[in-house]
Amino acid sequence: MVADPNRTNHPTRQRFPVMLSNWYSIAIDSVLTLAAFLVGLMLRFEFNNLGYFLKGVWLLIPFAMVIRPAVLYLTGIYRRIWRYATTRDYYLLAGAIFIGSLLLAVMAMLLYPKYVYTLPRSLLILEGLWSFLFLGGFRIALRHRARTVWKPAAEKLEVGTPQKILIAGAGSAGEMVAREMHNSLYFSGKAVGFVDDDPRKIGAIIHGIPVLGALAEIPKLVEKNGIEEVIIAMPSAPGNVIREVVSLCKQVNVHSRTVPGIYEILLGRVGIDRLRRVEIEDLLRRTPVRVDTQNISRMIAGKKVLISGAGGTIGSELARQIVSLRPKQIVLLGHGENSIFNLGLKLDGLASGLEGKSRLDIRQIIGDIRDLPRMEAIFTQFSPDIVFHAAAHKHVPLMEDNLEEAVTNNVLGTRNLVDVSRQANVAQFVLISTDKAVKPTSVMGMTKQIAERIVRQAAVLSGKSYVTVRFGNVLGSRGSVISVIQEQIANGGPVTITHPEVSRFIMTVSEAAYLVLQAATMGKGGEVFVLDMGEPVKIVDLVGDMIELSGYRPGIDIETIYTGLRPGEKLNEELFWENEQPVRTAHEKIWVARSEKSLDEDSFNERVTELIELSKAGDRTQIRQKLSDLITRFEN
Repeated sequence: MVADPNRTNHPTRQRFPVMLSNWYSIAIDSVLTLAAFLVGLMLRFEFNNLGYFLKGVWLLIPFAMVIRPAVLYLTGIYRRIWRYATTRDYYLLAGAIFIGSLLLAVMAMLLYPKYVYTLPRSLLILEGLWSFLFLGGFRIALRHRARTVWKPAAEKLEVGTPQKILIAGAGSAGEMVAREMHNSLYFSGKAVGFVDDDPRKIGAIIHGIPVLGALAEIPKLVEKNGIEEVIIAMPSAPGNVIREVVSLCKQVNVHSRTVPGIYEILLGRVGIDRLRRVEIEDLLRRTPVRVDTQNISRMIAGKKVLISGAGGTIGSELARQIVSLRPKQIVLLGHGENSIFNLGLKLDGLASGLEGKSRLDIRQIIGDIRDLPRMEAIFTQFSPDIVFHAAAHKHVPLMEDNLEEAVTNNVLGTRNLVDVSRQANVAQFVLISTDKAVKPTSVMGMTKQIAERIVRQAAVLSGKSYVTVRFGNVLGSRGSVISVIQEQIANGGPVTITHPEVSRFIMTVSEAAYLVLQAATMGKGGEVFVLDMGEPVKIVDLVGDMIELSGYRPGIDIETIYTGLRPGEKLNEELFWENEQPVRTAHEKIWVARSEKSLDEDSFNERVTELIELSKAGDRTQIRQKLSDLITRFEN
């Protein structure tokens, strides 16, 4: 980053920034205002009989030379960096000149009515027009100088010749990338052209750069124009389009980078002009989600929010998104001290960057959700308005060998949080569930299905918005299949896959957390919201993409080994039971799993209590039998 030469800690400089750092602009604007008056007068009378009107003009000019810069200062013209000027800046300049002309006319009529009424009324109009042409032209000249003199001088500092770049995507993102490349003093690359699949754009010119053809023509255009890099400027494009572009780039051995995905931009995490290499997340991009931040902000703003499992992938992402929504307080509850500590530091940094925001009240609490007295004390102390329950044991094979922990954490922990939430009069409770809770074959899935039913029962008893949000795998979560594969690739392989036909529903963590918040705004009580995960992804295809993105050849540089399904695993996951009817909500990416099956509250509570006691006693055979019995009763 280049330091701003106008910034300083000198107290006088801070107090009079315009008078000291823009005196030359003020002087030039005053002279140009004088010139505008004289040119306007000469053109009005075609250089004839000027003497009769000059006295009235000379009386007005000193006021104009003061009023014009004063209005420009008050409207912020001198605070703008005209090297990066946009149409909006020139609209502001025109408005400031118009206001200045009106003020000058009023002052002239008050002070010099005798001379003013002898002047033609069109003079002030002409003066205003010429002032805009002169002052605007001066600023255009500054912008041109930055591009034609300063930029070439800066490019001499770069090593090598300017890079030839092709921009994939001639939409808003592509335009912004091209503009950033054009404006930057220290970017030596040169955009040769755009490619876009919209036939209406082919042949068009954006910032002097032509749209050369469609995406499929990338290999031909790369070879024809000597392209060294392709920038993918399609932040809302689906994953199959990104995969196609990356594949085309690899055909001609050209490097590719991309602008951030739509969620990174919407959440304010990065700017649209921040380029990075293509990641696996880009290949999974789906249809952009309609954003309804107003309802989410209304739900969170000014409220106390508690997140259990805050140190985990979903919990921490929820916390990051909630921080920007200005809650009154956010309580980070977790069992791992390091993850909670690190998250607190990150949130402090995010909160300090919020405009007009005082320090956010962030509380970091270490506690086990299985410890009921500890949970009661925490809820009594903080009295949260909203609870997001993301704490859970999630690893399927691991929980098959540790089913006691799965039950006490996922079932007992959920019941404890639900009970203390009801006691503390919590208005909203959101359970984060999983597709593995549907027709479960694993201990982990069974415990999450029971947790869903605990929350549903609490909603009936409390009459409050206690809901469940169910979705599939999250890309990049700790210990997930994706992170394991990435580590195996980094170690040179082999990559292990359980079965060639295994598939999973996958979405990015940003999308999942956003939709969880969106679903929470819709809850009335007892709903099971199911996120639209799109089509399931075959893990073998995902592995191939990841190996190629790492610069290797699947099956040649990195070997793939099939190990067979592990205990509790299924080939394919599902999002709904047979007795659940998918019902669309107002949001196209969120469904409700409607079930007419009622819960036998007394019987259910007794069986859950028996399950918990068996888990505390460590009777593994009886635990598994009780789990199966509870699930069978629900299914039938």
